Amino acid sequence: MPPRFPPIPPQRSPPQQRSAHDEACKLLDLAYGLSGSKFIYIDSSGALIGDFARLVYTPALMIPFIRFAIDLAKMPGFPGIAREVVILLFGTLLFVTVRAVLASESGGNFGSPRTPD
Repeated sequence: MPPRFPPIPPQRSPPQQRSAHDEACKLLDLAYGLSGSKFIYIDSSGALIGDFARLVYTPALMIPFIRFAIDLAKMPGFPGIAREVVILLFGTLLFVTVRAVLASESGGNFGSPRTPD
């Protein structure tokens, strides 16, 4: 089954999504790319992947979430496990909001059960 939020290559994104994608990539490059981290957040087409792919669908929520996670990572003395729990909880709340926004924009049909092809 294809993912509910498939990655969107930046060249196929509407302007608002493209702008959020580009800003997110800059932030993620600073947070992960330059540190030598092996964390993969972008595919060969330039599309954000994983949970970041879902965020592209709601560009207004994308950058605040990424900035929150980065700022949380910078807090001195904050245990790593606690940081991960807070990020997961915040992400869960954010994705509930994303789902509600997408449902209202699609006339309430978002998230309805799929029918087999």
